[in-house]
Amino acid sequence: MNKMSARQNLSKGQKAAAWFNSGGNVKNMNEPIGEAACPWWNCCYGLMEANRYGDAHPSDWVVDHKIPLAKGGTNNQCNLQAMHNACNNEKGDS
Repeated sequence: MNKMSARQNLSKGQKAAAWFNSGGNVKNMNEPIGEAACPWWNCCYGLMEANRYGDAHPSDWVVDHKIPLAKGGTNNQCNLQAMHNACNNEKGDS
């Protein structure tokens, strides 16, 4: 499996693990009230909403790999975290 398909084929469990690893505390990620702080090291720390996964909204989020796939990271749940889509794009493979 290439890196792009590994990035796109994340399971619900992996998405839930990323959310949990970033401090999200809802059991159902479709609940609009669940919030977590974006962990971007560049001091974003804005709130993300659980039900905004990949939603092109200021509080949306995507799964980020702490160690990027391009640098040998995996889709192991310990390597995943939730991050604003815009912050993840800024971070890139750093």
